[in-house]
Amino acid sequence: MVHINVKEITDEITLHSKELKINNAKIFLKGIAHEIDQKCLRFDDQAETINISVPNLLQLGSKAILEIRFTGVLNDSLRGFYRTDYTIRNNEIKWIATTHFEPTFARYAFPCFDEPEFKSTFSIALNVRKGLVGLSNGKVKNESYNIETGMNEIIFEKSPIMSTYLVAFVVGEFDYIEGIAKSRYSKQPIRTRIYTPPGQKESGKFSLSVAIRAIEFFENTFEIPYTLPKIDHIAINKTPSGAMENWGLIIYKKNLLLLNDSFENKGNGSTSILEEKTGDIDKKNIVRTICHELAHQWLGNIVTMKWWSDLWLNEGLATWAELLCVDSLFSEWNIWAHFLVYRRTIFLDADSKDTSNSLVYPGFLMTGLTGQEFR
Repeated sequence: MVHINVKEITDEITLHSKELKINNAKIFLKGIAHEIDQKCLRFDDQAETINISVPNLLQLGSKAILEIRFTGVLNDSLRGFYRTDYTIRNNEIKWIATTHFEPTFARYAFPCFDEPEFKSTFSIALNVRKGLVGLSNGKVKNESYNIETGMNEIIFEKSPIMSTYLVAFVVGEFDYIEGIAKSRYSKQPIRTRIYTPPGQKESGKFSLSVAIRAIEFFENTFEIPYTLPKIDHIAINKTPSGAMENWGLIIYKKNLLLLNDSFENKGNGSTSILEEKTGDIDKKNIVRTICHELAHQWLGNIVTMKWWSDLWLNEGLATWAELLCVDSLFSEWNIWAHFLVYRRTIFLDADSKDTSNSLVYPGFLMTGLTGQEFR
């Protein structure tokens, strides 16, 4: 259901929709349901939109509820609502259903206003097979078993007001470890969890300690409390990017969240110098990624660019805040010196070439969107 506040008189509603089959639709006006004929649905494949002609004129200042029943595809394309797999220790393959909606892939999962400046709250419910874990942006509000369907029905608390690209949900078999973060600016304790494939939660201990300290750092630095009662960090084997800052449910490529056990158990006389150096690099990558994605919970999620041509605002500020946090947590790493010597040199060299992109590009193509240029 889409709850709509009408800003101008109109007899049609346009939503983004891609690879979805609309089975039926109705609109509620003043509590009265009006069926929408299939002939009133017009699809534009190039614009990736559906235009819905409504039976009654929508008046300025009125409210409407649009109910759409639809079906979609759980794809293998690492975008929208997709599936991926992982292998547990007995070489058994397990499947995960997960999401990636940045920049414009929420429309592959549900009809919506799929642009960053259009913000809304989201009330999400999942029906999952018994024994599976269901996660979303909000904390679980209620979970019950439906005898008729044989499924667990999970209802999540309403999300903050946010853009569609930050919506997320994940279903699969997971273990987790948990801790509590709380700064002097916290309105409530923040339940922090690291979700891992079954049998691998020990490899998330380092990340849990970093995640707790980092979110406390950002609350104290920005003097703005984190808006949700929980933050989940989950390791996924295959993702289209290193990590994605979904509000309350950050999704990571596995190697950027979980630390190899051999690097956790140094001092037993069996770890080589090369392994130690590799372990240090892995730790730094994990710390930087966690700090970067948590910075986005403020810089990007609360304060958001109007359009993707200004992605540098999201990524540039989050990178600055990431370095602040890393330097606070691990001052012995001299992260600012490393940034100046290595990363600045790389980007100055790239920027000197004719092929470099402008900072703001009004004609930004979604297929070429990446935050790499701003990190």
